[in-house]
This record gives sequence, structure tokens and C-alpha cells, in this order.
Amino acid sequence: MKRSYCYEQYSSISNFLYSFQFELSNIKNLARFLQGQATRLLKYSISILSVIFLKTH
Repeated sequence: MKRSYCYEQYSSISNFLYSFQFELSNIKNLARFLQGQATRLLKYSISILSVIFLKTH
């Protein structure tokens, strides 16, 4: 009786940790994706600003 209770607790904790690890990797992938998007947006903005600057001067 007691052993099965401990095993259930252990398995629920390990399941929680596994899902938490999965969520962390999802967050890490999302952050990497957003960083790529921000870099691309920054390069795009710089090129647009330089074109505007060159046309006005």
C-alpha cells in the first residue's frame, strides 16, 4: 500500500518535471525564433532608413 503511494508520487513528480522541461525547451525555441525575427527586422529597418537617407540627401 505504502509503496504504491510513493511510486505514484514519484511518477507524478517525474511527469511534472518532464513536462516542465518540455515547456522550457519550447520557451527557448520561441526566444530563439523571436531573436531571429528581431534581427531580421532590425536589418530591414536599417536598409529602409539608409535608402530614405540617401534619397533625401
